[in-house]
Amino acid sequence: MSVHTMDMKRVSYQKLWESSLSLAASIRELDIQKGDKIAVCLPNWNEFIVIAMAAAHLGAVLVPFNTRYRQDEVAYILGNSGAKIAFFTEEFDASASVMVPNLFQRKSNFKV
Repeated sequence: MSVHTMDMKRVSYQKLWESSLSLAASIRELDIQKGDKIAVCLPNWNEFIVIAMAAAHLGAVLVPFNTRYRQDEVAYILGNSGAKIAFFTEEFDASASVMVPNLFQRKSNFKV
């Protein structure tokens, strides 16, 4: 069994599991612990599933939000959710950093 990505590549559930464990280990290095919140603003990509699984491995709480939200809506979510880390596309990077600068003091480029 496998998952198909947007570009129709096949990704096995084993690979998703291994990727989520690897990402969870990387996130743990950022001092994310059980109960901490992880914001995620991604399209329907397999990376979203990997991040959700990584959050589950850590016992973290996923805070997903829609990629079509307006800037003020995103700022509200990021400012009030208590998220300690956020995942988003490169296109979103510049505006998010301005909206909630405290969340973006330290950037990492994770490869999921």
